[in-house]
Amino acid sequence: MQNAERPDSAEAIISSKANIGLSAAASPLRDEQATCAICEAKADGCCDPLPGEFGLQLRKHQVRFTPVHHMVRPRRNIYVAGEPSDSAYVICSGWACRMMRLPEGRRQILSFLLPGDLFSATAPFQQSLDFHVEAITKVRYAAIDSEKIRAMVAREPLVLEAFVNSCIAESKDANQKLADLGQRSADEKIALLILQLMERLDQRRLVQDQSFDFPLRQQHIADAVGLTPVHVSRVMGIFRKAGLIDIQQERLKVLDLAELRRIGSTR
Repeated sequence: MQNAERPDSAEAIISSKANIGLSAAASPLRDEQATCAICEAKADGCCDPLPGEFGLQLRKHQVRFTPVHHMVRPRRNIYVAGEPSDSAYVICSGWACRMMRLPEGRRQILSFLLPGDLFSATAPFQQSLDFHVEAITKVRYAAIDSEKIRAMVAREPLVLEAFVNSCIAESKDANQKLADLGQRSADEKIALLILQLMERLDQRRLVQDQSFDFPLRQQHIADAVGLTPVHVSRVMGIFRKAGLIDIQQERLKVLDLAELRRIGSTR
């Protein structure tokens, strides 16, 4: 594993326990308070990064976790499948992906992780995860002690319900992904992926005038929707020529939302 990035603004320090489950490419950050102050996911979280219902319930009960933050450069492993872990992880800034690797080197991207996303809602209750997590852009993420989360879940039924609901949502997403991969055409798959990312980013207030950051390469899209990069390039080119989307400097703008939704069959 290559050496970790060491930002000038934060000296890399961490205890051996807090480092369990982390890729060697991850660099811990010292100033947690300053890091949380600029967190893109702060408004949606409790640590502050835990999203949605978790944040609502923990704020209600005046419970806060103290995370340990890490920084990873693009295209580096954040987590390697099977590594022991005693933390739950949350993306604070940047994009990452969950993926499975096949023995011959191919991969299947399971999902894209955006600011505020947990690696998995099951992480606090497992000793290890069965998938890899890789940074797509420069990523800052938080590690929260699983033992503290489990203690909170045991005390507060509403927090338990929130985790259960998140696990159910992950299962539903996995089922839908399987159906999409098996039954949708290439243009439907790619249109749906764009729409889903746009919706998720809009929930985080990261969409402006139907335009949003889009750091994905053709290979990322291909590995997510089960196509070749050449096929992805062809479909994206058709979408551009038809006036559905425009991509400039890693930013995608949806020009014809109604038609893109028709192709993706989301309305």
